[in-house]
Amino acid sequence: MPISLRVFILDESGRLSGFTRARWKRLWDGKPELPARAGQAVRFLEVPIETRNGRPVAMGEVRGLALSVDRTGCLEAEQRRALRPAGKRLGASFRLLPGGRRGRNVPVRHDWAGRHRDASPGTHWTPTAAQMTEVKGLLTDRSGDE
Repeated sequence: MPISLRVFILDESGRLSGFTRARWKRLWDGKPELPARAGQAVRFLEVPIETRNGRPVAMGEVRGLALSVDRTGCLEAEQRRALRPAGKRLGASFRLLPGGRRGRNVPVRHDWAGRHRDASPGTHWTPTAAQMTEVKGLLTDRSGDE
């Protein structure tokens, strides 16, 4: 079954909403995706999910990332440089996963979080039980969105 990454952003009150993969990529490419949050630390959740027929069937380890946004709404360059190698390794791992008839199955519970933690200590946080429940609800609501 295919595995993909879903990303959620927390607003100032701690409420979760979806953050598209296109925006996530642009943020990591140094684009000003968060001008309204300029100069702030912004919390995200990365959620690897396994899907069947476009519906989530399993969720991997949820990783909380606290990322600094500069005055222009871009991810801080230093943080981007520190975390990018871990993200590229994660992306390479996803490319190995089946999307059709080829590829090999890697369990959704595979631990990629250690790569992020090693790259930049202090950028990780643990979601609360309520946030985990909210993530599961959002995944169910967004089941066909990718």
